[in-house]
Order: sequence, then structure tokens, then C-alpha cells
Amino acid sequence: MTAAAGMEKTTPMRFASIAAGVCLLAAAGARAAPSCKNLGASLTFGPAGYNVYSPADVTQVGSITYSCPPPTAAVVSLSASGNGAYRPRQMISGANTLNYEVYFDAALTIVWGVGADSHPVAAGNAATVPLYGRIFALQDAAVGTYSDTITVTFNF
Repeated sequence: MTAAAGMEKTTPMRFASIAAGVCLLAAAGARAAPSCKNLGASLTFGPAGYNVYSPADVTQVGSITYSCPPPTAAVVSLSASGNGAYRPRQMISGANTLNYEVYFDAALTIVWGVGADSHPVAAGNAATVPLYGRIFALQDAAVGTYSDTITVTFNF
């Protein structure tokens, strides 16, 4: 997996709720070096799942991992949900939706998204960047396995 300075690298990421889920990343093609590898991401809200009667939000910590040779540093963006929802994003289960959001900070105040919502990450080998997820409380959601796919973009 390679990406060039000033270029972007895009990878899809899957979020799941109610049942444990797996994040899948596949790098998109980009022009010549530097070589970045070991790209991965995960954020799973299961197995406890979401309780529609609970007044508390469901929160979880996940991560994006990558390895780029110094001094390569990236600005990371996360796309809208697979169905186009953004602020809040939406997981789906059939025709049903469940609103959630991904944050850059542990205080859950800075939404991680695109454009002005992109965030710089450090250069280096074996870097890990935390993701903070929240499913909003008291949503009228049907029982099911909810998931979403978003795209993680590394801009070098």
C-alpha cells in the first residue's frame, strides 16, 4: 500500500452494533512512495448491544492503525455513512436505522468527518489513533444487527 505526499489513500471501515463486528480496510490505489502499510481500523459496539430503554448513550473506543515512514504524517478524514447520513451517521438493519457518531476526542465533543472535520495524525511506524464512538440513547430501534461502512482517507 503506497501513498504520495499531497495524495490521499482511502480505505473502507465497517462499524457494527448489537452483534460484534469486524472492520475491513482495503487501500485504494495511489501514486508512488512513501510506502505505508499495516492499515487497519475497528470500532465495535457489541456484544452487549444497544438497549432502546436505557437513558444512557452506548460508547466504545476503537482505533485506526497504520505504519508510514517518518517524516510522513497524514490528515485523516472519515466519510459519511454508507447511506449518505452524516451528523449523525446511521447504521442500518434492513429498513431500520440507528444514529451514532465517531469522535476524535475522548470527551466526545469533536466529530470526526471530512473537510474541516479532518484531523492530523502523527508520522511513524506502528502508529495507533483512537476512535471514540457513541450510539445515542432512547432511539426507537427495531431488534437486529446494525452495521455501517465508512471510508477512512489518509491525506499526505
